[in-house]
Amino acid sequence: MELKLKRFYPGFLFCRVVVLAVGSPLLLLWGCDRMDSRTQEPGAVNESPAATSTLGLSDHQLVEDLIEKGVAAVQGEDLKKSMRLFSPDYSDSLDFDIVLMRKLIKRAYRKFDEPRIFFKEPPTILTDGSLAIVQAMVRLSVIYSGKRNYILGDSKTHNSVLIRLNKHQNGWKIKSIEGLRPLGFEEGLLRHLGDDLGLALTPAEREASRRFCMPCRLRMKERFSTGN
Repeated sequence: MELKLKRFYPGFLFCRVVVLAVGSPLLLLWGCDRMDSRTQEPGAVNESPAATSTLGLSDHQLVEDLIEKGVAAVQGEDLKKSMRLFSPDYSDSLDFDIVLMRKLIKRAYRKFDEPRIFFKEPPTILTDGSLAIVQAMVRLSVIYSGKRNYILGDSKTHNSVLIRLNKHQNGWKIKSIEGLRPLGFEEGLLRHLGDDLGLALTPAEREASRRFCMPCRLRMKERFSTGN
């Protein structure tokens, strides 16, 4: 089968990455203690995109349209609109489902302010029938405790993110997201810190999560202490 490849501007990817990326690092915070239309940094979306018709658009354009609308949802911290981006059968390698994602995002919107995302280069999108993949190298910063800093990537590095989508009767939806490394920790850390969300952990995993707590606190303090 042939995969179609297309690059599109970072603004279109904002909602997918931010919805998940803003939510996921929240686990680090409360488990242990919450754009630019170009590719150059710095930049942030300062106004919501206008509503557009999806009639006659290609699958690539429909995916882009979905994400563009998601930008407004994320910036407005609108939980209902954000959740419309996800497939009802969302499932990732860490065993997060749609219910857990909703809890994650809701907490994120309460804890973090003014998310901004930056791209190393324009993201890529590949489509094959009812499947699509988005890949991007990103940095994400937020304001927490009055200070802005990165929760994905840092001033020198980017976080590689892979997002899978399925085409449903009512449009494209996020099926899974992989590769998030909040505060530079390994992706698996999110599973250990998902206990408070209701993620089923084994006794061994629960014990391991306690060992992760102190490094998380120290990293958050390092990045968001107002004394820095």
